[in-house]
Amino acid sequence: MSAREWSQLKYLNSEQFLIGFRKMYNEWPVEKLPRDLASLRHRDVRHMGEARRCALFCYGVGQLLGIKVSFAEYEKSDYDYITAYVHNGSTNFVPVQMKEFVPVSINPAAELQSEINKLRKYCDSSDLVVAIHLNRTGYVRLSELDFSNLRLKELWFFGARTDSQDEWVVIGNLLKRDAVWHDFRYPQS
Repeated sequence: MSAREWSQLKYLNSEQFLIGFRKMYNEWPVEKLPRDLASLRHRDVRHMGEARRCALFCYGVGQLLGIKVSFAEYEKSDYDYITAYVHNGSTNFVPVQMKEFVPVSINPAAELQSEINKLRKYCDSSDLVVAIHLNRTGYVRLSELDFSNLRLKELWFFGARTDSQDEWVVIGNLLKRDAVWHDFRYPQS
């Protein structure tokens, strides 16, 4: 797919999406919903949870770089979304594959290094950015993780720093020695 084709997609503003999503979610009777629906893991609403993760990643990176990053769903090839941002008057497009390091309640045996190892299957993905949502409590020691032999453009982690999910962090590009860590707040209306 080319930039011309990507320019025809319908892009969502990550900040507006997150504000609207939180408002909608707060109005739902979440406590009355089955857990898989409330957590957006049921197959009928899973796409909403994935879009929220992409919006969080885009918003966090945008906060780090001082730009607005929008996104469009596009499940083709090795990626789930195309992100777009304007730099020096030109619109730039980046294919993104979203991943999740799931909560202990979903898979207590999951290991972050195993999730990273799965990314080695992308053999010819020099334009692909992978963003992993660290969706569990705990600490990550970057020095203990092996990022070798990943043929990606970039690898990022992001996750909530508080149970309220008001404070977040984005870390990347982990494939470079000068990876950055940036704290950001969930956008408010």
